[in-house]
Amino acid sequence: MLAVWAFELWLDVRQRKKLLDKDMPDALKKVMSGDEFEQARLYSLDKNSYKMLEDAAITFKSALFYVMGGLPWMWGISSLLLSLIGRDPKEKDNEIVLSMVFCTVYYTKETLESLPWEMYREFVLEERHGFNKQSLSLFLMDQIKTYLLMVILGMPALGGVIMVIQMGGPYFYLYAWTKLHRPPLQQVHPPPRQPPQNSNRGSCQAEQVSAHAP
Repeated sequence: MLAVWAFELWLDVRQRKKLLDKDMPDALKKVMSGDEFEQARLYSLDKNSYKMLEDAAITFKSALFYVMGGLPWMWGISSLLLSLIGRDPKEKDNEIVLSMVFCTVYYTKETLESLPWEMYREFVLEERHGFNKQSLSLFLMDQIKTYLLMVILGMPALGGVIMVIQMGGPYFYLYAWTKLHRPPLQQVHPPPRQPPQNSNRGSCQAEQVSAHAP
């Protein structure tokens, strides 16, 4: 995770050096004016600064969450919520429901944490450059609809995947890995192909006829 963030930061810094250059390329002089280029450059520069700050905050927040044992703690919260509705989280039959509750809790945390960043992008950064066309109420309604769709449609799909894994038994992951990697292995080592028997028989008969021909 930290390696990916460092690599993306290196790319953003390289891009930022280009954005700080105020000289307009010759290829763009034919398609836009100097004012349009300056507006686009400033907008891209603001987005670049926002992206670097957001990526750094999310990366270190996630790293701290994992190091401090956030996932086991959240699993305990999910078990508590499941017990409140009268179901024992330790029972094997409740494994799918417990996993769905855990993913719902985790998705809720991620949604709440990303909400301030998205609001800043829409109502500060985009509005500063005249691109924001939605109100706060419309923005919040979109966020609620997206969250509900993810929970209503995504969690049952996740439960189905877990059910398939349980039906596959302890060797399901090995079986899935074999299925996924079989086409590349066949391309590297294709099975030997034999000529059709009918063509060999026909060629042999033709040789016999030509040998007995006068």
